[in-house]
Amino acid sequence: MRATAIQRAVALLEGRDVLVSYSGGKDSLIILDLAKRVGRRVEAFTMELVPGLAVVDRAIAWAETRYKLTIRRYPHWLRAVFAVNGRLPLPRGRLPDARDKRHLRGCA
Repeated sequence: MRATAIQRAVALLEGRDVLVSYSGGKDSLIILDLAKRVGRRVEAFTMELVPGLAVVDRAIAWAETRYKLTIRRYPHWLRAVFAVNGRLPLPRGRLPDARDKRHLRGCA
């Protein structure tokens, strides 16, 4: 029988020191949760694009309380680009319509 993604993640994390890049999204939250359950020592960090956003601060505070750890905050590398250029880089050309699902062809 084939192992599920969660079983593979647990096997990879079990008994190890783990560093989690925490964004506050569901994917990083699941990895943080699994790591705290089966990892030996867990540390987490986040890359802040805009410091002080209440929604981000709440997500980080919740995770720190829930998992009894400190999430280290580092400036996102795009802040350096903004500091040099005075703006963030945007994609060239026209942005795709979010309702258009053609870009998902071939994705499982």
